[in-house]
Amino acid sequence: MKAKYIISCQYKEWYGNEELTEGRWKNKGGQDFIVELTDKESWDMCKLIKEFNECYDVATRHNRYEALSIDLYWSPQEAKMVDGKVTIDR
Repeated sequence: MKAKYIISCQYKEWYGNEELTEGRWKNKGGQDFIVELTDKESWDMCKLIKEFNECYDVATRHNRYEALSIDLYWSPQEAKMVDGKVTIDR
């Protein structure tokens, strides 16, 4: 069986020369990714975070994503404005 998971990341952008030798990384906010995993694939979240970061949080990229957590994903619930107030369906 597959389930959706959300990978919550810190997005980092390079501020410096094109060769990535002089400058610094600046945290620019968060970025989330949604991934479908089987039960077996979701057993070891620490391993998934490590493998994600080995690919996407490396000093050879101008834009980096550092995975901070992986959690079960639930679709956002819709809210509406009614008479100037936020309401949700229960």
